[in-house]
Amino acid sequence: MKWQGLLRSLVIGVGVLVFSTLAQAQEYKAWLEIEADNSHLKIKACCRNNTSEDSVLRYNLRAQKRGEAGRTASSQSGSVELRRRSEKCLSKLGLGVSLKDEYEIKLEVYKDGKIVAEDSVSYP
Repeated sequence: MKWQGLLRSLVIGVGVLVFSTLAQAQEYKAWLEIEADNSHLKIKACCRNNTSEDSVLRYNLRAQKRGEAGRTASSQSGSVELRRRSEKCLSKLGLGVSLKDEYEIKLEVYKDGKIVAEDSVSYP
């Protein structure tokens, strides 16, 4: 009988943890907008605060390039105050491209040291 009570508590605890994680993931949304022309890749990192409170968030935008010349990396980070139920462009990044280059771009948004939203894109 003790095991049944323990198992029930464990199942309830896991359910609460999963629900809490899903609710937190919906509080903030991060996305990357990519625009490519002949020789440039324009990256715009954005975030939306879906909560009812203003928030101070930190962000990290990273881009890694692999090509014939080797590998390079670029990153931008900072903090932003995002008013409740609003969205904002956090950062813009421009990169030169050639036909054989491959890019991995990742945006992470943090609140109180914990990741609350992220997005990533591979190009091409």
